[in-house]
Amino acid sequence: MRSGLFRVIVGLAACVAAMVSSVSPASAAGQASALHVMYGGYADVIGSTCPFTNEPPLADVECELWALQLVHERVGSNADKTAWMAFLFRARYTLHPDGTNETLFQASGVVEATNSYFDEARLTKAGVKATIPLDDGSVEDVDVAWDGTSSPLQFSGNSSPFNVSSPGHVVTRCFTSNDNSQLQYRSGVSASGTIDGTDVRDMPYFDQMSPFMAKGTRQIQFVTHGSC
Repeated sequence: MRSGLFRVIVGLAACVAAMVSSVSPASAAGQASALHVMYGGYADVIGSTCPFTNEPPLADVECELWALQLVHERVGSNADKTAWMAFLFRARYTLHPDGTNETLFQASGVVEATNSYFDEARLTKAGVKATIPLDDGSVEDVDVAWDGTSSPLQFSGNSSPFNVSSPGHVVTRCFTSNDNSQLQYRSGVSASGTIDGTDVRDMPYFDQMSPFMAKGTRQIQFVTHGSC
């Protein structure tokens, strides 16, 4: 599992769900929708102890994965009505030598990030302090800051770390979608602070999961077909 996948959880899933729900059953087949999403700001800390390789482990391995995202996502006509949100995902897995895995624990939650800041002009600073209720009934405190001053500002389309794991063109029995992005970002920025009392600097990162800051736009075209 790569960081690009986690970096589209907040945006793409919500966008597709919104488009699907807006299509009535009687007129679903052949109906086209287009959605323009503006990311006024995005920052994440993603860590894992899981050995994400193409080869299964030689023995059972228990590992953890976590993702904190601070995002300001402005969708379509609601562009001026959205707030900064903090999203937290935590999970623990057992990976087996036969290539299968078992989810031991998984929880996530989202809350309006009223105590947050983000440098939308230069992508140099961001921070969030929040108490996030998770869907398993637990509550976790986050207090994290990002510093992008030592990382170069980069510009990219669909090949950025934000969406490299999200295919730009998808065709299924029920729909066809095209996803195009324009992004400014800083990858490998410095992150400090705590998630549930754990220092984020003690969390192991892979190169593709290093702390990240971005802003940009995404245009999604979605056409339904069949009788789904």
